[in-house]
Amino acid sequence: MVTNEPVQERRIQRQFDSFCKTVLRNAVRDIYREISRQNKNLIVLSALTQNKLNQLSMYDNYVTDVYHFYFHGRTIKVKDFLISNAIQSLQQSNQLIILFFFFLDMSDTEIANELEIARGTVYYQKQKVLERIKNYLKEHADE
Repeated sequence: MVTNEPVQERRIQRQFDSFCKTVLRNAVRDIYREISRQNKNLIVLSALTQNKLNQLSMYDNYVTDVYHFYFHGRTIKVKDFLISNAIQSLQQSNQLIILFFFFLDMSDTEIANELEIARGTVYYQKQKVLERIKNYLKEHADE
């Protein structure tokens, strides 16, 4: 009896090749569908508004990142290192004026009453100290 083994083997090989191609074609189709689905939901971060980015972002606050100033039973927290150093470089009376004005939102009159000095003195000292802080920040801006 004559067997057709080589023909039979070639037929089986072609069937296997066809099966492999079908599996690969379906896998590619599934990958394209998945990429298409992801692209529909994909948002480019550069296209988001600042408010949306703030909602998505998270910031860690550490106790060591905050600088504390203690005056007259009050604790004033300053989060910026450079600004806290600029304030520390001032005399204590000038530190009080700046801290009370900017961090406790006190008016010149309220500061004058608290420190028992004239309101005009508070205004003059505040202007002078702001100029000193501005110069300090310019000198140390690259630190």
